[in-house]
Amino acid sequence: MSESDVTLLRRELHRMLEEHGRERKEWESGMKSVLDDNLGLRNTVTELRAEVVRLERRLAYYENPHTPPSKKPLPQTKHKRYKGEGGAPVKKKGDPGRKPGHEGVSSTRRAQKTEHHAPDRCARCGSSYLRKVGSTHKNITDIPEMPKPVTVCHVMHRCACNDCGAETSPGSVGIPGTEIGPNLATLAVKAWRRNASVTGVADYLSAFGIAVSRGAAQHLLEACGRRMEATAEQIRADLGKSDANHYDETGASLNGKKGWIWCGVANGAKGMFAVVIVVAGSRGRPVLDEFFPNWRSIPATTDGLSVYALIEIRQACMAHLMRESKYSSSDSRQAHMLHVRLKGVFQRAKDLAKASDRGPPDDLEDQILRLESEVLAIADEYERLGNK
Repeated sequence: MSESDVTLLRRELHRMLEEHGRERKEWESGMKSVLDDNLGLRNTVTELRAEVVRLERRLAYYENPHTPPSKKPLPQTKHKRYKGEGGAPVKKKGDPGRKPGHEGVSSTRRAQKTEHHAPDRCARCGSSYLRKVGSTHKNITDIPEMPKPVTVCHVMHRCACNDCGAETSPGSVGIPGTEIGPNLATLAVKAWRRNASVTGVADYLSAFGIAVSRGAAQHLLEACGRRMEATAEQIRADLGKSDANHYDETGASLNGKKGWIWCGVANGAKGMFAVVIVVAGSRGRPVLDEFFPNWRSIPATTDGLSVYALIEIRQACMAHLMRESKYSSSDSRQAHMLHVRLKGVFQRAKDLAKASDRGPPDDLEDQILRLESEVLAIADEYERLGNK
């Protein structure tokens, strides 16, 4: 190999080394840029994950398995309307409102009398020579005239027993503490319940021809309150004697502050039915102790509020269980299948209850035991998933 060839070869190698050096620097610069971008993306992902956790916590405060659908802040899905024959909309199961064939409310009113109205003169020329060419009708529901109050003097006679000499008086007539009768008192209380003032209640009664002062209206409302309190005490006593109760509570505004509406329902096998509704500023045990007697010793259906754990025999509300099941069904395929199974058990239980109303089937106890066994099996699988 000649000296010129060696020189050319060295030049070529030097050029290739320089080019390789430039490519290496470009590659290192590009790799550094990619690593920087990757680090930035990792930091962004970390920040977004933290934001998702924070938003999920906030959302869980307003929307969780214990939030009824009517209280959820997210808009509800609109129901699709399906066209039937002639293009008329057909309601499907789940659509809001009355279903096709439901008896109307206003359509049940029928006219007891008919009155005919006709013009006596032409509206354009004033002629009285008219002939009938058509008619329309309109039903109007009204009271014939404003009712007039009647004052009745009630004489309570006291009688003595000819055998033992004891004297007996009749029971109290009307509402103690007022001279207004129960019918007018009911109207006055309804007006007051619709945010009428005491003066407004007095003015309302004056429309019936009764002159009532503001003080008399105040005494009337207080007397009605005492009368209803006695009835409420009796209802609460009935609730404490039932063999099965239902309890629930929901948030409400109480004088501009957070309050709670409690509801207790006695619906036992003995035919007893009583409802107690209480508005309180607490969601704790003192409300149950004060207004719901024997609440811990009577079997009851409740939601997951922790204070209900003190009830000796408690059945979890199926509606709340279904909401919790649906809420967790997106966690895994197994959780979704458990939700489907639980829905099936719930539907069969409702069908069995409807069938029992018409007449209990011969194998009623066996069907109940099968449903109970399946519910317990589903509960065991939920526990294995770490869901209580």
